[in-house]
Amino acid sequence: MRINELFDKSPKMTRVSNVEDEVEYQAWVGDRLLVVTFEDMRGDDMWDATFYTRKEDGRSRFDVTGEGDAIPVMGAVISAMKEFVEDRKPERVDFTADKTEKDRETGRAKLYQRLVSRFASQLGYDLDSYDSPNKVTFSLTRSE
Repeated sequence: MRINELFDKSPKMTRVSNVEDEVEYQAWVGDRLLVVTFEDMRGDDMWDATFYTRKEDGRSRFDVTGEGDAIPVMGAVISAMKEFVEDRKPERVDFTADKTEKDRETGRAKLYQRLVSRFASQLGYDLDSYDSPNKVTFSLTRSE
């Protein structure tokens, strides 16, 4: 199965907020609400992207859940990112991936690198990454 086919099975993201400096998308993945937020906190068209899941009881998680839904979650996040950059055409979008969680390596940074690098050029962006001991920061910069 090709990677695009896997992402086709991801839940549809719904934009729930679209104001000048913040855009938010949501979708249900199993019994958890996936929230993807883009914020331009500095007002300079350099956006920060975050995502997390929230259980029905209101508890939020940024960590790996271990429930086997990484592909639908990442597919939905990439879907939200595609819609966001097509709509807003930001100069840059930054996001991070922790390398470890509870003193264990997660492989999250490597997963993000592989997935996002496949889609960055399709979206008209260059992908750069900045490695530090605990995390990797990714920057999508609009191609000239």
